[in-house]
Amino acid sequence: MMLHAGVPPAEVARRLGHSVDVLTRIYSGVMCGEEGRSNELIDTEPERMMRD
Repeated sequence: MMLHAGVPPAEVARRLGHSVDVLTRIYSGVMCGEEGRSNELIDTEPERMMRD
């Protein structure tokens, strides 16, 4: 749920007591299907950062 909410993986791992490596291996299924959201962020985030 934290990953879906946009919490950075390093913070999720810290809160769960894992390394990022362990987090991605254990929860990789949670992150599957995020291609559309990832593509949207890749397309829009640099532009948003330039405005801020």
